[in-house]
Amino acid sequence: MASTKGAGKKDPASSGKSEEFDVKSAIKMTHVKKVLKNKTKHRTSKVACHAVAVAVYVLIKEIVIGAMEAADLENKKKVLPKHINLAIHKDTELAKIGHDILVRSGGVRNVIPPEMLKRKQVDKE
Repeated sequence: MASTKGAGKKDPASSGKSEEFDVKSAIKMTHVKKVLKNKTKHRTSKVACHAVAVAVYVLIKEIVIGAMEAADLENKKKVLPKHINLAIHKDTELAKIGHDILVRSGGVRNVIPPEMLKRKQVDKE
């Protein structure tokens, strides 16, 4: 008789692992420590490295969630650079942090404020 053990692919949703994972597995502490040490020229503690890693993880998570929402609005399954650009510039806090970020192949965003566009239309009439 044929055994069904190992046959086929398992459903990832039915696995016992949760979606959340440890920040240490996403961002390497040694890399964070090296960057902090090179930029500050000071000694850094493990707690400081962990705090920076958590902050970077939260920023990445916010950008990814926003990019996934932007892709869903266009009925796309693939997140493109333009979705990442939209996610950064739609969110007010991310827009303040990333106002000077240029995403390659991210498309262009409207640099003229909407208030100015309304004034031009009123002036023409």
